[in-house]
Amino acid sequence: MNPYSANGHDVAPGLPPDDAMRAALVTHLEQQGRLTHSPIAVAMRAVPRHLFLPEVSPERAYADEAVVTKWSADHVALSSASQPAMIAIMLEQLDVQPGMSVLEIGAGTGYNAALLAHLTGPSGHVTTIDIDQDIVDAARAHLAAAGLGAERVTVLCSDGALGDPAHAPYDRIILTVGAWDVAPAWFNQLVDGGRLVLPLALHTLQLSAALDRQGAGMRSASLRACGFIRLRGAFAGPEVSVALDGARGLRLLAEPPLPPAEQLAALLAAPPRIYTLNQPHADGIRFALAFMAPHAVTALTASPHPLFGQGALGIITPEGDSAGFIMWDGSGTHLIPRCVEFGAATAGLTLESVIDRWQSLGRPALDDWQLRLHPRSDDRAQRADGHAFWLAKHHWLVEMRVQPPQ
Repeated sequence: MNPYSANGHDVAPGLPPDDAMRAALVTHLEQQGRLTHSPIAVAMRAVPRHLFLPEVSPERAYADEAVVTKWSADHVALSSASQPAMIAIMLEQLDVQPGMSVLEIGAGTGYNAALLAHLTGPSGHVTTIDIDQDIVDAARAHLAAAGLGAERVTVLCSDGALGDPAHAPYDRIILTVGAWDVAPAWFNQLVDGGRLVLPLALHTLQLSAALDRQGAGMRSASLRACGFIRLRGAFAGPEVSVALDGARGLRLLAEPPLPPAEQLAALLAAPPRIYTLNQPHADGIRFALAFMAPHAVTALTASPHPLFGQGALGIITPEGDSAGFIMWDGSGTHLIPRCVEFGAATAGLTLESVIDRWQSLGRPALDDWQLRLHPRSDDRAQRADGHAFWLAKHHWLVEMRVQPPQ
C-alpha cells in the first residue's frame, strides 16, 4: 500500500506526511473491512504509530505489517509490533469502553497500550506488562513521547502469567502474545462478566479468542484466525519449534511427542503425493483439523516454499513414518486447499477422516464454532454428543463446539 494513499486516492491532502500516512492506513483498514468500530478508528488516527517504532522509517511504521523489534541470538523473533489489521480485529473483539480498567500482557512497543488508553479515556486506566526490562524501558519512553504518562498507563516488568493483582480486578484483559493455556491469574483478576482476548493455541493453530468470564468458566464471544509470538516465562506452553536441515527454511511447530529432527527431515524429503481437495467452504477444514486431530503440526516457512507455500497445517504420526499437510493456494475468498502427503498413508487417512467428520457437521466455518472453558477439576464437564471436541490444557478443559444454525 502506498502510505500516502488508500486504493490510489489521496487521503487528507495538505496534512503533514506522518498524519497523512496514518490517515491512509486507517482508511485502508476500513476499506478492507478489518476496521469497522468507529472509536477504534478514531484512536488509530490519533495515536502516532511512528513514535513507537523510531528505528524504522515512517513508511514502514504505517504499512499494514508486523515489525519484529527484538530477536534472539539464534534469530527467533522475541517481540514485535503487531500488524495494524490484527490490532484492529483484536480491539474490536475486546470491546473496551470509557472508564474501564484494562490489563495487557505483552507491552511490546507500547503502541497497543496507547490505543487502549485512548479507548478507556481519562477516567480509565491501562496496565501493561512485559518480561524484558529493555522492552519495558522502551515502551515507557515511547508512551511518554506520545504524551501518556504513568497516570494513564502503568508499564511493569514482570512475568505476564502472574498478571498484576495490584490494579485488579480488570474489566478487560488482552494478550498480544500467544498462549497455550489461560493462566489462573488472568481468570481470577477478571471481573465476572469481563472479557479476556488472547491468541490461544489449539493443537498449534492460534485463534484470537474473545472469552467472557461466566461464573467458574469462560465462553467465547468470537474467534478470529491469528499468528503471534509465543509467551515466554514460567507459563510458556509445551510446543516445540524444530528447524529442519535441508528443507529450505521449513520449521515445524508441534506438541510432544515428536520424532527426532533428522527423522522428520528425511520424511519430508521423500517424494510427496499432492492432490487438490475440491470442497466448498474449504477454509473451514483447517479449523476442523486443529479441533479434531490430536497430532496436528504447523509448518512455517520464512519465504514461500515450493510444497508448503507460506505455511500449512497437518499431521505427523508419533512414529515419524507418515505426514499429511493442507495448505491454501490462491487469494481472496476463493481458496483452493491442497493436500501434500509423505511416507505411509496413516496421516492422509486421518486427514480424510477429519474432512468426512467436518462434512457431516455441515462444513462449519470458524464463525460456526464456540469455545467453552471448564475447570480441569469439573469431572462432569466432558460429555460426548457428536458436536463437541475436547482438549485438555493444564488448567482448563477446552470444549470446541459447533453451534446450531440460528
